[in-house]
Amino acid sequence: MIKKLIFCFMCVILLTSCDRKDEYQKYSKEYYDVFDTYSTFTAYCKSQKEFDELSGTVYTLLKEIDNELNIYSENGKLNALNKNGTIKSKTIYDICKFGKKAYEETDGSVNIAFGSVLSLWHECREEAINDPKKAKLPDQKALERANRYTDIDKIMLEGEDTVRLEGGVQLDVGAIAKGYAADRVMDMLKSEKDAHSVLLNLGGNVAALNDDPIKKSWKIGIEDPRGEGLKDSFEIYGRSA
Repeated sequence: MIKKLIFCFMCVILLTSCDRKDEYQKYSKEYYDVFDTYSTFTAYCKSQKEFDELSGTVYTLLKEIDNELNIYSENGKLNALNKNGTIKSKTIYDICKFGKKAYEETDGSVNIAFGSVLSLWHECREEAINDPKKAKLPDQKALERANRYTDIDKIMLEGEDTVRLEGGVQLDVGAIAKGYAADRVMDMLKSEKDAHSVLLNLGGNVAALNDDPIKKSWKIGIEDPRGEGLKDSFEIYGRSA
């Protein structure tokens, strides 16, 4: 009798899971104007309308973060911090905290305080785009001078939302901005939206939510950096919704 009850219970679970999965369809949306890169957002939703609302919310958040972190935008908060040396902004505070952690985990290979150096390369790149015949590398002595102002310990985090720069440090968060934004999107979808199985590819920065049985995992391809095509692939389970 007990075995029969267990069997019936398992059948009900399986049937319920199958019915739930059948309710959802896979939808995708492409973004071309966030973080200056090509991105895609994929989700399993019950209807096109539901997906459009969800992808619209994702796009709005990505644009908001992009605008705040763009050091070349006159209205950007990161630009304001570089000019004024201090700002009160939760987004800027969080990404600076994120950047300090990245610096520690990469033994200094990722340094968001490298703005003074990167700005010289940016200037040369823009000049080359405008006039390819005048393309040139940044002056070595200028690079060495700029490198004196790249101490990440000069990024001061105060309270819970205030950042202050010391010692002439300038920020450039291009190395971590997309990863930070992808995490923000996942946090928003998990806490505020009825999102189940989603995948965000933000210029190669991949983040996912999964909801078994709707979508147990996502398969991600890894391209061989030596140019020999697809190197490998792996399954990403993301965060449980």
